[in-house]
Amino acid sequence: LKTENEKDMLMGLSVIKEFVRIPKITEDNQFIKDEIIKRTEEMLALEEVKLTDLVDFSGVMMQKFDDLVVEGGDLVLTKDKKKFLCKIKNDKNLVKQTIADKFNDNKLKLKDKEIILSDLKEMSVIDFDKQKELKNYIDDLVFALYFNARIDEIGLDKAEKIKKKCAENKFYAIMKK
Repeated sequence: LKTENEKDMLMGLSVIKEFVRIPKITEDNQFIKDEIIKRTEEMLALEEVKLTDLVDFSGVMMQKFDDLVVEGGDLVLTKDKKKFLCKIKNDKNLVKQTIADKFNDNKLKLKDKEIILSDLKEMSVIDFDKQKELKNYIDDLVFALYFNARIDEIGLDKAEKIKKKCAENKFYAIMKK
């Protein structure tokens, strides 16, 4: 251990392990551990989604644009009053929300007022609502591991049942503060 303006200090790991609780993984709770790993990977994969994964830019040859807006099922790019339609392949609401977040009211507010196609294609599109839902579910599964909450079924669709099972434990309210 090392802190600023102090000398280094060596400490045995067994001293720390005495105060850090680690759940024991058994055959009875292995499925919970596997689900935590699976959902964590799923949550991390949400951060790898780019706009090009959700929008078809294949017909666009122009590289710089003045404006963009989501209209219907299309992302509309505009250059000198000429419009280029890019079909939204899936998750229109997520694309619309991302455009609104990144571009104030669907309009880019930069000095040069140009939108570059390559930057647009590589823009991260993160579903924060899905991420939050997964995080809460994972938190409840971790709680179940640490406090031996009896869970029979797992799955994101059973998140509310798992939360209720965890809430039966007296420490759940303390942990959620």
